[in-house]
Amino acid sequence: MIVDIFIPCFIDQIYPDTGLNMVKILEKVGCGVNYNPEQTCCGQPAFNAGYWDDCKEVGEKFIREFQNDRYIVCPSASCVGMIKNYYPEMFHNSVLHNEYKQIQKNIFEFSDFMVNVLKIMLCVNME
Repeated sequence: MIVDIFIPCFIDQIYPDTGLNMVKILEKVGCGVNYNPEQTCCGQPAFNAGYWDDCKEVGEKFIREFQNDRYIVCPSASCVGMIKNYYPEMFHNSVLHNEYKQIQKNIFEFSDFMVNVLKIMLCVNME
């Protein structure tokens, strides 16, 4: 299975090892990984600051960057939550409505993808 990965802006800039380690794990469990170097952000910082028009602009870019039928895996629950919970209002009955609905179905936070799509139990050694 080939998956697209979405590396959010804060992971890219502040925690790049998180993205790299997610890729290593996905490859270890047999996933091919596709990364679009043009991706940037889901728009959450602009949305949270009240710049909704700017957020929609960033969201349009995001939607256009992930126009296929592959799973999209992201190491950020808040970014996935932004896309699943706030994009519907922004893109309902817009020219990107159908494209958004496909992304909403395909995007998963990393641990959610591992457990609920790949059916891999994540274990933590507490020693």
